[in-house]
Amino acid sequence: MVWLVVNPGLRSQDKDRAELAKAVAAAKVSLEQGLSTSAHEGKPISAKFEIEDGKLQLSVYTAKGDKFRRSSSTTTQERPPRPNPSRR
Repeated sequence: MVWLVVNPGLRSQDKDRAELAKAVAAAKVSLEQGLSTSAHEGKPISAKFEIEDGKLQLSVYTAKGDKFRRSSSTTTQERPPRPNPSRR
């Protein structure tokens, strides 16, 4: 006999990932733009998109000397739609 145990939290994680992927695709700021924008605060060492309070947020972590800093930006506006070259 074989038992299969399914963690109900996995479905929730899949839904969260799908929501994050959709939000990142529509974000007005790219990860690369966030990294270059935060470079004035120090050397960017890490960055991530996450959903917090229902809004897409970009967090960039920087290092300057022996100090570390986190800067966050809520990216609520969408990018303009990209032209579709196949629709000509």
